Amino acid sequence: SRIEEYAAQTGSSVIVIDRKKIEEKKYLSVKDALSLEAGIDIASNSAFGGSTSVYLRGAPSGNTLVLMDGIRLYDPISTDASYDLANLMLDNVERIEIVKGPQSSLFGSDAMGGVINIITRKGTGKPKFNFFSEGGSKRTFTEGFGLSGELGKFSYSAEGSRQESRGFSKARDGQESDAYQNNNFGGKFGYRPNEDIELGIKSSYVRAKMDLDDGAFADDVDFWNKYENSL
Repeated sequence: SRIEEYAAQTGSSVIVIDRKKIEEKKYLSVKDALSLEAGIDIASNSAFGGSTSVYLRGAPSGNTLVLMDGIRLYDPISTDASYDLANLMLDNVERIEIVKGPQSSLFGSDAMGGVINIITRKGTGKPKFNFFSEGGSKRTFTEGFGLSGELGKFSYSAEGSRQESRGFSKARDGQESDAYQNNNFGGKFGYRPNEDIELGIKSSYVRAKMDLDDGAFADDVDFWNKYENSL
């Protein structure tokens, strides 16, 4: 309905992945959070940085609309409304709302399969700071930091992260490791002069770099895929 209401009162199938679940499951990326939900299929050609498509109830990826705080996310050079979720992390994300099934009456033909709305955090209360660092095999490291809070009528919330992995060769019998780097930042800043008016600025930035091979049988040390997206 595009207005706030209880999920149980909607006429559609709704899934909400809240911050509590994100932290309990230790999800790092949006595609990780979506991959275990019923009725959602994720197709990716690599664990890190590979092209990733999302399908709701079997509809083509171009018929699944992806939003961030109600703003459409899409690749302007794409022939449809599909959005590559490969490099989108959960920095500053409060929850993800998924509405499965046709929503074209509200969002147009791009939403025939459904809608995924990524809702970012809003700063509340006293200033808070958080930091995390993780490590794993293949020299894989992830670090992140965040800051949020309120100062009078002004609210702020910002979070950023960096992920880096030496990776492994995707070529058959390859020797050269295919590295991956990913930098994410998300921020939301608001000002509320009174109870009826709120002004805000939303920002999101993703930059990633992935080493590729020359097909399935040969290493290529100079073949890189670079990705950059801002909102």
